[in-house]
Amino acid sequence: MNVRNCKEGWKEEAARDGRLTPLERHRQDLHREICGSCRTERTRLEVIAGVLRRLPVYVPGPFVVSATRRRLLESASRMLD
Repeated sequence: MNVRNCKEGWKEEAARDGRLTPLERHRQDLHREICGSCRTERTRLEVIAGVLRRLPVYVPGPFVVSATRRRLLESASRMLD
């Protein structure tokens, strides 16, 4: 069974993202206890989040920031002309 087999499956991502009210989250927690599809979806999302947390974060240097800002401002200026 997968998330497509449960109409409540979308709420697993919404719960992780903080888009559910406390009551909705509680109801989804209760639902997950009886729904293998939603438990599987929750596990899948946790694995994805774990992989993403281990990825290196790119922090551009000052030259890249300056050059990007300049190009953005030039582009915006052309749009206003």
